Amino acid sequence: MIIVKEPQPGFIEITGHADYGPSGKDIVCAGVSALTYAFAASLNERGGGCKLLDDGKELNIVYKASEQEANFLKDAFFIGLELIAREYPKNVQIERKRPSIEAVKSNGHA
Repeated sequence: MIIVKEPQPGFIEITGHADYGPSGKDIVCAGVSALTYAFAASLNERGGGCKLLDDGKELNIVYKASEQEANFLKDAFFIGLELIAREYPKNVQIERKRPSIEAVKSNGHA
């Protein structure tokens, strides 16, 4: 299972493997990877500064959380991850302090 954590502002940790399909053909892993690298590239493109730290077991994203645009991009990243996690709950788990899409919708804010 891929686990995505946001233990503090400006830091995201991604660990594990989706184990949905064979290596190189795992669509869940590919989706999470695409969102992750698009998020990092978007931060760098917008001048927000982002570092990807990958030791082969864990991928960490470090960025400037104080910037409004960075937080907007982060929210879009997590919305994409939540959509994948909803379809593949045995393969992706998200741990963050902000409310999920469902919690926001149930409160009438979306």
